[in-house]
Amino acid sequence: MTDKNGAVLHTGDIVRVENAYFKTDNSLYFVETFGAENAVNIWLKKVGKTGKVLDGVNQWPLCSYCSDSRKNAAARTHNREHATLEIVDGVNAWNVGEWFQREADERKERAENQAQLWGENNAEVKRTLEAAAQYEEVASAIFARSEKPAEKAPEIGIKFYYNGVKVNGGKLIKCYYHLDENSVCMYADSYGAVLPREYFTVENDSDSYTDYHDKDHAVVSAEHPLYKFARYVALKGVMSGKTYYKPTEAQAREWENTKDPGQPTAADLAAVEEMKTAAESARLAEEHAAKLQAREKLLRTKNEGRVFIEQTAAAHPVEDGAPYIVIEWSEHPAFYSWEDGELTLSVAAAEIILKRYDTERHAENVAEDKGGYDKTKFTVHYTDENGEESTYTGRYDLGDNYGGLIGYFRAYKRDDFKRLADMLEEYTDGGRVVSVSMPIDFQQAAQRIKEKKQAEARAMWGDIMDAVQMLTDEQIEDAVMLIDPKDKDKVDVARFFLQEMNRRDEKAALDLFRRWKAQA
Repeated sequence: MTDKNGAVLHTGDIVRVENAYFKTDNSLYFVETFGAENAVNIWLKKVGKTGKVLDGVNQWPLCSYCSDSRKNAAARTHNREHATLEIVDGVNAWNVGEWFQREADERKERAENQAQLWGENNAEVKRTLEAAAQYEEVASAIFARSEKPAEKAPEIGIKFYYNGVKVNGGKLIKCYYHLDENSVCMYADSYGAVLPREYFTVENDSDSYTDYHDKDHAVVSAEHPLYKFARYVALKGVMSGKTYYKPTEAQAREWENTKDPGQPTAADLAAVEEMKTAAESARLAEEHAAKLQAREKLLRTKNEGRVFIEQTAAAHPVEDGAPYIVIEWSEHPAFYSWEDGELTLSVAAAEIILKRYDTERHAENVAEDKGGYDKTKFTVHYTDENGEESTYTGRYDLGDNYGGLIGYFRAYKRDDFKRLADMLEEYTDGGRVVSVSMPIDFQQAAQRIKEKKQAEARAMWGDIMDAVQMLTDEQIEDAVMLIDPKDKDKVDVARFFLQEMNRRDEKAALDLFRRWKAQA
């Protein structure tokens, strides 16, 4: 078959269709037909101006279809009489060659599968291999006369549009914006749309347990490096009428004074990274401080508990023949000074100790509106009504507000527990617990030690801050630049000086931080 100029069409040729009935048919194609090059009917596949293979297959003579049968008939008549086909030179066909090579590889793989089923000498296998060879031959010819396109550098970063964002050149993540006075709220358009967490603090309250599904949403504050881009596209969407919101007078005035910031640059993305680094550093510092505080509380509770338990045990010793309690183990720090099964207490001492820590933990739960308890395993050693040595092992959950060991047994409303509680109660002070508080002399001593340490720490910190404030900006800068950003042991020192510089001059502090990080 020939084109309008009489040139013979070959498989792989780039051709242009013109004067077609439907405008979308007027495009560039490559010839896909194999076998008879002069066949009346050939298959065409669309390509772009750069030679990129596109979706869309047609037949020559053109045979387009739509939902209107009359238009289809008119199109066929028109195309036979007026549509033209012309071979085009100058289009880089490398991508077309890659398409033929993929088709050849697919047929080779298909032939291997067919050979496993029917054998290598099967006629169908041979036809498949013959087609693969033809595709590969065309691909080789195209590669020989075409130039491989330059590799396109991957697109890095984020771009904003009135109806969503794109990350690293990917597909549009559809979302809509809501404008507040000093922030922009981004809401994912659908449950499947995932807002980029590398740029924003994204929230999503979905809960699979309750089968509740939420959409991603993020608040971009005015301090965020990407705020101006989000605000611009949000305003643009509102002012163009492409959103559900009608512009307010304030937004109209703001739009008049707003310039297009373009899309985020490398500097903007670097600022986001710096913001994330600073936030992460603050989070780690807060987490470290919380750990130190928790450890200090644990050690204080352990030491105070050891003194209280020893004093209580000494004031209420185990008497010969009387029942006694062994604390097997406990999650409460007050018992950490004893190994498992080492702590033996009289009934009166155990009652005082367990009630105190049970009451304290319950009060904490109420004050902080939380649950929780410290599991404490104990064993009661006693002589039963038959005169035989007996034991009972249980678990007292400190924080459940039983009111002591005897209250623990009475809470279960069991006859055997009631008898055990009545028996144990005989060995307490008058059948009741007199006190669960720490001896006043120890409380006062502990308070004096605590106040002294706090005063010393405040004085030392005040001296340090006075000394730092006497440093010049240049001395602070020298101190920061001498610290290696990779030195984890000293990086907190650099942060300390950077904070002081930030207090003096935020812009200078940011410049110093960037230069310091560049040393890494």
